[in-house]
Amino acid sequence: FHPQVINYAVFRYQNFWLPFAAGHTDRVLVAPLDLELVWVAHMLNHDAYVKDCEMIGAPGVIPHLHWAHDVRQMKVDETKSLWELKYNDEVPLVIDHKRYPEAIMNYEPVVSVDLKEAILKYRDFIHQTSLPHYKDPKFLLAAIRTYIAHAVNSNSKKKKNSQKNK
Repeated sequence: FHPQVINYAVFRYQNFWLPFAAGHTDRVLVAPLDLELVWVAHMLNHDAYVKDCEMIGAPGVIPHLHWAHDVRQMKVDETKSLWELKYNDEVPLVIDHKRYPEAIMNYEPVVSVDLKEAILKYRDFIHQTSLPHYKDPKFLLAAIRTYIAHAVNSNSKKKKNSQKNK
């Protein structure tokens, strides 16, 4: 999560990916990881995402799905073909993250949220969920039990409160 990498990813997302994806709402595209991170951070603010899709002229909300690894690779190839038709070799879809520009030209944001800030907030969640215990069945089962207990307890409190108000 180097600040310059995030800045460049946000720049690429707003200036290339979003307009590209807006022209292909009839299919589900797959973004490379830097753009995927920005895209997911943007979608987490659903109202802003819907509004921004409208503002850039997309005929609807730009669709996004998570794919199984084998299907994802097929979708990446399909996306890359469409990308190359639009940008030729001028703008690479996949970039070398070890070599990013030190300076990014000024541009007018096309979205209504601060995507860099959204990514920085999202990074802690990504870190936590990438830890090994999130794949441990015992941990997951305990989390489900805790969630259910909380939901039942919350529902009981709501019922008691509604009975008191009667």
